Amino acid sequence: MPRPFVCLGGGAVIDNQIVAAVITWGVLLLLWFADYGAALDLGSGLSQTIRHLSFSLHYTDIIRGVIDRTTVIYFTSIIAGMVALAILRLKMRNP
Repeated sequence: MPRPFVCLGGGAVIDNQIVAAVITWGVLLLLWFADYGAALDLGSGLSQTIRHLSFSLHYTDIIRGVIDRTTVIYFTSIIAGMVALAILRLKMRNP
């Protein structure tokens, strides 16, 4: 489970470690509580999209022992996206 959290860390993308830690903390907090904002009546399509972006929604599925295809795709896409972003940044840094 910690892999998506570590991958969201901007250590490879941002030069300053303190800024990377603060940005990572903010993004994780936003993604963790995203489903609470979806409880508001924002319209069914927008609420479902916000709920799908929430870490806690997918994490509770894993805690309950439910390994759903969408949960696996969600965490895999976060990991792959952040690794790709880190590789791109490292290639830009060392041409």
